[in-house]
Amino acid sequence: MKKEPIRERLLIVDDDSDLCAMLREALERPGRHIDLVNTRTAAEAALRTTRYNLVLADIFLPDTTMLELVDFIREIDLDYPVVLMSGALTAPVMAPDGDSTQEPDFLRLLADRRGVLQILEKPFDIRLLQDTIDRILKEYQ
Repeated sequence: MKKEPIRERLLIVDDDSDLCAMLREALERPGRHIDLVNTRTAAEAALRTTRYNLVLADIFLPDTTMLELVDFIREIDLDYPVVLMSGALTAPVMAPDGDSTQEPDFLRLLADRRGVLQILEKPFDIRLLQDTIDRILKEYQ
């Protein structure tokens, strides 16, 4: 069987290895390569060496917040398609002024200001995730 050439590369960043495996299975397509990493450090290393068509990242990782990871991604490329996901949109987040907030709208505002295309709340419908990722990849070809 002839192997299809890689046309799309996705980077999935989440500290839940089981979820990463499930996301890989749900998002795999012929010609699509998916890398899985569990930390900001690993994500930064992957982003330094590989050009991805899309980054799908958890908002809260053990070694960072989405703000730091997205800021790093923006240093590489202002137009990098980024989708965030979280099961804790109301968890405390440190605001730029040092105050803590639990407002999901505040998180969305911070993400929007950094060019994040969408935030998906866990648990999410797999079909919605697939449709969202496929739509964004098509728009950014």
